Amino acid sequence: LGALARAFDEMAAGLLRARDEMEHRITERTAELTEANSELRREIAERARAEKALRESEEQLRRTVLNAPVPIMVHAEDGQITMLSNTWAEISGYTLAETPTVGDWATRTLGAEGARVTQTLRASFVRDTRVAEGEIALRPRTGEVRTWDFHSAPLGQTADGRRLRVTMAVDVTQRKLAEDALLRR
Repeated sequence: LGALARAFDEMAAGLLRARDEMEHRITERTAELTEANSELRREIAERARAEKALRESEEQLRRTVLNAPVPIMVHAEDGQITMLSNTWAEISGYTLAETPTVGDWATRTLGAEGARVTQTLRASFVRDTRVAEGEIALRPRTGEVRTWDFHSAPLGQTADGRRLRVTMAVDVTQRKLAEDALLRR
């Protein structure tokens, strides 16, 4: 009976050690998981702040282009116009909804010359530099011919990998008229 009692005591002591070891492991794992959870919460909060800052930056850029005092068009290499300033729309007489692609805009404002200008803008994507497309006579919705001096520059890529360019134009109609007047003297 004494041997049985000693064996029982040893078994009970072994079970207590195993329980203590298990509790120790659980405490360690709980602490590790708590720390990992805290780190994930910090990362999530930081990501949320970064995403908010990015959204605010994108909105600021959108408003900057939209309200710029000069004509600005942002377009992708497939011809899609992604942003169009109010000034561009006012001068040309066509909104982004009416001219969702460079080809649409060029056809409306340039007629037969539109295909050539569209090709020039498409070709500018090959170079990763600023490009002066030159002066082009446009016929906006008003019908009055205006001369614009076009320049474009690379902007990077869209999320789906399409290259972007920004095209700006300066209405040089008055300067051209003054030059012509001087030449006629």
